[in-house]
Amino acid sequence: MSDVTYALKFYNSAGTLLETYGDLFDLGVARSGNEPPALSIRLPSGVISSANLVPDARLELVRTGTDGVARRVFGTMFLLSAWSSGYSGNEADLTMSARGASSLLERRIVKYTAGSAEASKTDYADDMMRDVVRENFGSGAGTGRDWSSYLSVEADASLAPSVSKSFAWRIVRNVLDDLCEASAQNAAPVRLFYDIPHETGTGFVFRVYTGQRGTDRRTLMTLDSAAGDVQDARLSRDYAGEKTYAIVGGQGEGAGRTLVYVEDTTRYDGSPFARKEVWVDARNYTSSTGMSDEGAAALYDARRLVTFAGRINTGAYEYGKDWEFGDRLYVMHEGVRVDCIVHSVSIRLAQGREDVVAELRSL
Repeated sequence: MSDVTYALKFYNSAGTLLETYGDLFDLGVARSGNEPPALSIRLPSGVISSANLVPDARLELVRTGTDGVARRVFGTMFLLSAWSSGYSGNEADLTMSARGASSLLERRIVKYTAGSAEASKTDYADDMMRDVVRENFGSGAGTGRDWSSYLSVEADASLAPSVSKSFAWRIVRNVLDDLCEASAQNAAPVRLFYDIPHETGTGFVFRVYTGQRGTDRRTLMTLDSAAGDVQDARLSRDYAGEKTYAIVGGQGEGAGRTLVYVEDTTRYDGSPFARKEVWVDARNYTSSTGMSDEGAAALYDARRLVTFAGRINTGAYEYGKDWEFGDRLYVMHEGVRVDCIVHSVSIRLAQGREDVVAELRSL
């Protein structure tokens, strides 16, 4: 799309704007699910002083669409992780790699002992996620761990089911992923997503999203695979790895070990062979509630897979103007209306040409 333009804003690690560049050789930027987005960008050599190319320098990628609106790509800033300078053929260039701000969640472990209030909780899953970030990044996180001047956490909302989890010494982002999964596999499931967007006047904010990361467009947007709105569309069913009965082992040994049983009879479908067992080691839990949650999570992981996948026809529907990463919409496929999310987006810019690939997945 010739009317689409990109600009790069370059900041120091504290957030002071140093330069803005519009002369970009090429770039690639992508994100998928709750994974931190990744950016690779190539500029003319010498446009940024090497003295400013320090770890965590901030990169903001701004895309102006055919509607003339400038939007921050993926709603966040990227933190510089690597750079190189040299030649591509006869062209002197600077190449930078950076990851989105949500990668900060990989830099902390839950630095609390097993059984402590900070490492063993029962709470609404979304609020527990916020608590984990506050307690490991905020003012009460301990000496040298307080990043509250740069990263805030939104207020609790209590929109997800209550779950019990223990997670001492684990990486914070891995704990957040487990809590998203626990919420999705609950008897009253709620899909959770999280991110650290950068917001004008506020800065970096940890946020939890229910239902979808982006906008719910289901009342406004239904794509039709038969009409070419979705490319490479496919609806699949896979029962091979399914488990329906979890035997969960808690504390104790031998005949004295505590056991909890979790069963999903809704997936039996009349087959005489439908009980498919799995063992779950939950020795870190002292309560039957926590053990049951672990069993339910195992059954969720081993659920039968009924999935839809396809790519948005980006020639007909423009990124940024018509849809964004994380948006939720309907797709009609072979007479079936499928509830989908824009699960991943990758963008490449080379020689002035933009290519956008957007992968849809069923929820």
